[in-house]
Amino acid sequence: MMTRSLSRAAIAALFLVLPLSGCVKPGSVIECLPQVNQALRQMSIPASNVRSMSMHRKPRSRNTRSQSAMDAWVRLNSCSGNVVVVLTRKCYFQHAYTTGNCSVAGLPSY
Repeated sequence: MMTRSLSRAAIAALFLVLPLSGCVKPGSVIECLPQVNQALRQMSIPASNVRSMSMHRKPRSRNTRSQSAMDAWVRLNSCSGNVVVVLTRKCYFQHAYTTGNCSVAGLPSY
C-alpha cells in the first residue's frame, strides 16, 4: 500500500509544479489531488479547515470487482477524525464518509 502525507503547503506547491513537470502518471496519487480538492469544495469544506491529507493506494485484488483504488484521508482542524474521499483507479470520485467526531451534511459517519 502506498501512503503519502501532505501538508497544505505541500499540496499548494504541487499545484504550482505539476503543470510544468509533465511526468505525472495517470491514476497516480498526485494526479488525483484535483479531484479530492473538488470533492472537498462540493462538501463546502474550505481549504483553511484542512490540517493534512494522506493518500492511500489500494492494491489490486483478483477476488473483487471494486473500482475503488485510492482513499484520501483528510484531517480537519474543526474536528477529531477525518473526511475520507474514495476514488477509482482513474481518479473518479466514488463516495465519501467521515470518521471520529467529524460530520458533514449528507455523508455517512463510521
